Amino acid sequence: MRMWGTVAAGLIALCGGVARAGETFPSDVRTITATGATSSCIGDPKTPVCAVETLLACFARRAAPLCRSVTARPFSADAAPPRTVSYRLLWLLTSRAKDDRSGTVYATLAVERLSGSWTDIYVHFLESVGSGWRIEEWGTPGEIGLPLRIDPRKTEILEKYGSVPLVTAYAVQ
Repeated sequence: MRMWGTVAAGLIALCGGVARAGETFPSDVRTITATGATSSCIGDPKTPVCAVETLLACFARRAAPLCRSVTARPFSADAAPPRTVSYRLLWLLTSRAKDDRSGTVYATLAVERLSGSWTDIYVHFLESVGSGWRIEEWGTPGEIGLPLRIDPRKTEILEKYGSVPLVTAYAVQ
């Protein structure tokens, strides 16, 4: 996890353009059920949001093929019935390494899952694969080590939506 080093604690790689905020960062409470969803891009991980919503749909629907389409992590669907998942996207950060000539862009996205009287927050890290995204890692803020730390000498912030817990500082060599 710390291998991402000075770029930030676990930022996600992606190539290509980043869509506009209205297309990629809905802030309303969203829902995934066994047969439907607020999202119209589940199964098509063309943006970081679509990739994370595909993963959430995998868990909600117990559909291993959806998980395999966005992550290399092992997943096996258990016999439990599908469930409804409600969630809200909290923040998204995209950036790129200033010295990277490949055009690679990084992104980090946080989701608050809502269930009755409790909530939990997960931060997701993605990597571009062709024209889509793959989730490389995810975990709670404590597991991830927030706030994110970015060295402005080495990293250019491209887009920021929501209240990103971010410290801009020089990396300690």
